[in-house]
Amino acid sequence: MKKIIILAYASLMLLTLLGCLLFTVFRGYNALFCELSLLISMSVSLSIVSFKIDPVYKISMVIGATILAAVSYLISMFMPNSLTNNVALFIQAVIIIVEVLALASARYFTRFA
Repeated sequence: MKKIIILAYASLMLLTLLGCLLFTVFRGYNALFCELSLLISMSVSLSIVSFKIDPVYKISMVIGATILAAVSYLISMFMPNSLTNNVALFIQAVIIIVEVLALASARYFTRFA
């Protein structure tokens, strides 16, 4: 499963770089945030797979992390160029915090199961 996750995210990262080179509307700033969001989501997905938690909970968390990765990717694709007054960047941070908290809570609550 780890190889599939790494291959899927690596191919998406490669497609993002290719899209940045081919399309003029896709700026480097947005490509950087797309790559970072994919990298963070890949690390969260790999962490979920590597932890010893309940298999059903593991599958549901991987699906949730994938959905959050897609939302994060789309938000970072259309993010404005400035760092100040950037609501999309705030939403990105909230998504990352939700992913990390879900991962930490899954690891914590499976100790008692």
